[in-house]
Amino acid sequence: MEEATQMLYDYYARTCAEGLAAEFEFLDSTADFHWKPPGSDKILRYDTISAMIRRNISSIDSSCATWEKLSVIAVAPDTPR
Repeated sequence: MEEATQMLYDYYARTCAEGLAAEFEFLDSTADFHWKPPGSDKILRYDTISAMIRRNISSIDSSCATWEKLSVIAVAPDTPR
């Protein structure tokens, strides 16, 4: 969990410093990669996420996120996605 948490802090530091283009260094195009936005039942895959970034890259100058609370929850390989 510590490694995943550190990766998220690194991700936000890079995207804050370099903008949305830095997100591509953290994305994974394999079938195992997905993102479930907080509060959503929808799973987003690489193609959808990369298209969203490309669509917004020129209109967003920076992306500096902060957390009130950061939680990393591990899921088993057989967890429904």
